[in-house]
Amino acid sequence: MYGDSKAYVSNTGSDTVSIIDINNMNVTDIDTGIGPESILPVSNKRTVYVTNRGSDTVSVIDSRSDTWLRISKLEKIPER
Repeated sequence: MYGDSKAYVSNTGSDTVSIIDINNMNVTDIDTGIGPESILPVSNKRTVYVTNRGSDTVSVIDSRSDTWLRISKLEKIPER
């Protein structure tokens, strides 16, 4: 859950993150790297980070527009 109106859910099998608007239950899916797992919302309420275990990357999502900003390659596999 993020803020008062959104929930972010990683979908490892489809390589997406679902963004659920709690107010109206609309669901939007955003492509990520391979195997998204952990989700970390940042306290500025503008950015959400998603670790992608299968591609050794981190996806950065703009939580205001619900679009991805970038994908950054990591040197090590993200740990659970």
